[in-house]
Amino acid sequence: MQNSLLLLLIFSLVLSLQGYYFGFYRPLALLSWLAQSTFVIATFLLIPVLIYVLVTQAGAIERLENTGIRPYPGIKESVGIANGRGSNPTWVFEVQATRDEIREFYRAAENTGDWSFQGDDGVNMRFRKNDRLLKIAYRDSGSPDTLIYIIEDS
Repeated sequence: MQNSLLLLLIFSLVLSLQGYYFGFYRPLALLSWLAQSTFVIATFLLIPVLIYVLVTQAGAIERLENTGIRPYPGIKESVGIANGRGSNPTWVFEVQATRDEIREFYRAAENTGDWSFQGDDGVNMRFRKNDRLLKIAYRDSGSPDTLIYIIEDS
């Protein structure tokens, strides 16, 4: 799970409680409408979305393992909402590794399961299983670096 989203969830909970307190329990004379709207937005929009993202991030590595590919051991945490859901899933992970370390890891057959290596163009490593294509991409963006897995129909 992404630590920054956990902090945002905690902040949203505090903001919601503050909005309830100053909007409904002890309303301020002039700004009660602002506190009430803060409560409604935080409670019914921000908090449910953050909980959904965090819950789906929690199972992202297991969903990747279920495809037959072994997740890179240097994965630190799932990033954003790209966490392996849907018919053409995408995963984005924060990773502590170099592009060459990731290439070496996925060139070993024991790490790719029944996915067969199709090629490496310097940006994506491509693997195929039946009619599905798996792309593994590494994005060197300074801090954090990201590892992206994309499965699509070919």
